[in-house]
Amino acid sequence: HQLRIVGGRIMPGRVIAVAQQKGGSGKTTLAANLAVELRRRGLLVALLGVIIWRIWRVAQLAADHAGTLICAGVMSMFLFHIFENIGMTLGIMPVTGIPLPFVSYGGTSIVASCVAVGLVESVHMHRFSR
Repeated sequence: HQLRIVGGRIMPGRVIAVAQQKGGSGKTTLAANLAVELRRRGLLVALLGVIIWRIWRVAQLAADHAGTLICAGVMSMFLFHIFENIGMTLGIMPVTGIPLPFVSYGGTSIVASCVAVGLVESVHMHRFSR
């Protein structure tokens, strides 16, 4: 299937074409637009990866088994949400409505993500108490 670029966004369509931009010749290459989109998404995935890595590190430093299990549960929840949401976006997984943590719109999702990070921070704060 082919791609069409509209307003700087890559969308499914009939033709691989050039995008119209203000000023200049009005044309850019497909490669330039792909690089811009991949850089944005790559930064987002990298930031989510840092969050997952920090949760993993807190789980390793936890003082007790319960703290490790809390961190493992939060990390599993975030990983599932990230993989499912990115898979839906790429079209390789069914559309289920699972939000991307801290990114997708929805009050309940953001509250649940913040509570989960709060639990991980509590485990990190109590890592030296036995």
